[in-house]
Amino acid sequence: QTEALWRKANSGYMEREVSGTYKREYSRSGQGYFVQIGYLFSNNYELITRFGEFKPLGETDPNLIYSREVGGGLSYYFAEHNLKWQIDYFRYTGIPQGLDGDHVVRTQMQVFY
Repeated sequence: QTEALWRKANSGYMEREVSGTYKREYSRSGQGYFVQIGYLFSNNYELITRFGEFKPLGETDPNLIYSREVGGGLSYYFAEHNLKWQIDYFRYTGIPQGLDGDHVVRTQMQVFY
């Protein structure tokens, strides 16, 4: 599975007067993509690997910064997608909500009825 995005605004920001003060609203211009490859084995285990990257374009929201993710995961399907367990590991770099070089391990169980 792959996905790409590209968004370029006409200007980096807009300023408007709101209740007597000027407020600045930034555009969000950027380009990015991700590639994910997975394989579901006949014993109901699935392995995946994923790589993604995002780069801001030109003058844009200062909080919008370069980010990258690299990781992989393992899923087990007890009853197709209705009952499954997943675990994954990702390394994130440059993301605003975390520290540069964050390592994240996540597990979840999905039950759908």
